[in-house]
Amino acid sequence: MKKRPIVASAIFALENGLITAEDALRAALRPEFELWLERRLDRPDSQLARRPRFRRRSVLPKQVAAKAVRKTKRALRGVSEVLSVHWGTRQRNGRPTNEPAVVVFVPRKLSPREVSRDQRFPQTLEVRTKRGTHAVRIDVQGTGPPGRLYAPTIAMPGERASVVIGDGDDVTDGSLGALVEVPTLGLCAILSWHVVGAKGVKVRGRFAQLPLLDLGTVERLLTPPAGDAALTRPVDPQARNVLVSQARQVRDPSEQDLTFVVHVKVQREFAPKQSAIEGVGVTGHFVHDGAEIAIDGLTTLQPAVTVPGDSGAPVVDGSGNLVGFVVGEWNSRTFLMPARRAIDALV
Repeated sequence: MKKRPIVASAIFALENGLITAEDALRAALRPEFELWLERRLDRPDSQLARRPRFRRRSVLPKQVAAKAVRKTKRALRGVSEVLSVHWGTRQRNGRPTNEPAVVVFVPRKLSPREVSRDQRFPQTLEVRTKRGTHAVRIDVQGTGPPGRLYAPTIAMPGERASVVIGDGDDVTDGSLGALVEVPTLGLCAILSWHVVGAKGVKVRGRFAQLPLLDLGTVERLLTPPAGDAALTRPVDPQARNVLVSQARQVRDPSEQDLTFVVHVKVQREFAPKQSAIEGVGVTGHFVHDGAEIAIDGLTTLQPAVTVPGDSGAPVVDGSGNLVGFVVGEWNSRTFLMPARRAIDALV
């Protein structure tokens, strides 16, 4: 075997399932680590090809994540206690880790003593792909009671601008998500469905203490369980000079964004609030007008960094791309409506 640098050899062995991380760490404590590693790698290629490869990585391929979620949903179909099955990060002692997992939301996580052995969820799931077999963690997390929406409390993201619903002059009901220029509709505003409530409602926007600007009336809605967004028009052209920042690319968060930091543009702060993407494709459960509702396909941030009045606020990634709009808070998390899906559904 052609001699490799010791670090490169160790990485090669880990990535190809020839050794486990535990094996490598234990061997690294011994002075003969390099000799041990060479012996482990000095074997015919045919033998390596026949060996199943189980990988434990901080980031798993997108197709593995999607397949794991689908497989878990099928296995748990009909289980009434399950509120959401989605791709996220595992928790230990109530704190998120950097280990990806299929996350199962239940109202209350029971202790092992409260659940018989045959009723317990499996801890891992085997997912096979053309490139090998992956052991994917399944993490059950308790949520507590339904969350609350921040009511009544692409694109040019809102720049800490608030919105006022109806004819009131001083009551802030939510935040401006973005302005979008639509060829067939003109300049439109994006905000939260649960803030505006219904079609035909008049909406105005304001930055700090400047005069209110007309954002038009509500024309289109994206309602639960499909989402939480609304479109208003026609928008006063002056709004693009006062209420929003420069135009940005729009995208939805994906599995590859887990643990990445994003910036929430809340109206009460000069600087955006920072949090980390903790789950994608999440079903959120909230109380709206006294009734419990569910919204599918949301993104979660942890820690929660929003308060009532932030509904609709834009969220951008580290490159400034618009990735979502604030929906509300539940289970100590801030929930987002993915930006690309919201805008596509409305325009």
